[in-house]
Amino acid sequence: AGALDRSFPTLLHPATPEGGGRHRWDQDPTRGLMSPASSRASSMDAEGNSRGRSGSPPSQPATPLDRPDSPPASDALCLSPGCDVGDSVQETLALATSNGWQKVSNSGGVLYEAKTVPWAAIKAVRFTVTIRCTLKALWEFLGDPEQLMKLDPMLETIDRLSTTESTDLSETYTAYSVFKAPVIGVSKRDFVTNVRCIWMQNTPEGLIPATADTVFADPSAVLINAARSVEDKSRPPTKGIVRGQSFAFGYIASPAGDSINLVQVLSIDPQGWLPPAAINASNTIQMDKLKTMRKMLEK
Repeated sequence: AGALDRSFPTLLHPATPEGGGRHRWDQDPTRGLMSPASSRASSMDAEGNSRGRSGSPPSQPATPLDRPDSPPASDALCLSPGCDVGDSVQETLALATSNGWQKVSNSGGVLYEAKTVPWAAIKAVRFTVTIRCTLKALWEFLGDPEQLMKLDPMLETIDRLSTTESTDLSETYTAYSVFKAPVIGVSKRDFVTNVRCIWMQNTPEGLIPATADTVFADPSAVLINAARSVEDKSRPPTKGIVRGQSFAFGYIASPAGDSINLVQVLSIDPQGWLPPAAINASNTIQMDKLKTMRKMLEK
């Protein structure tokens, strides 16, 4: 448990796509978050009877985020050379700081962007918001299952399966979560993920893990909470629930005066059958969650 299953496509490490070429993707984020008719989802039934449900890896090519058409933004946060903080953090940070994002909307102070990615049939999404709170308050909030259940109306279950690290500055554990269907007629989704929450400092050489709790009040502090799918024998796929895959999911936060700037990114393959309306509904829910999080943290 907790070890990354390398059969899952990776966003960082190069790989040679089977058959060579790339898919053609819909570049207009306002036209929905599913790829064109090549989507695998339409051929799968509502009970998730697909290769994904049995735990087999998806067939999309593994393509690195640092491909020529999507380099990191010039002013983006990056890890210092040789800094190893785990795949969950690395891949969430790489996705969040890559170029190619297109604005979908800006509502209630939450910027919503999307981009096509070659490792999934569904576009990745990014949300940005400013919240009047401290990084320490966010750390405590994201580590509290009761708060997370209040925050997310779609979250039905969240269990911590095992913990491999727990300090004042870093926490790593394996989690199991079940989500209700966003629309009628589709199955629930569940995920088994490796979660890493870590305090870092932004230095001239890049991000490094924090070594003292003075980072809590340091203007160079960066808090990263990231998750990525793993295999865990204690939670095999369940009949009637479709096992989804999370390629990169997480929050990246930094102080901004008496507030914090918070970026959330999400790239998943929900597997099984899921209509475009459900994808759009899910991302609207994600945006509303950030608005709710802001209210809860600003009390």
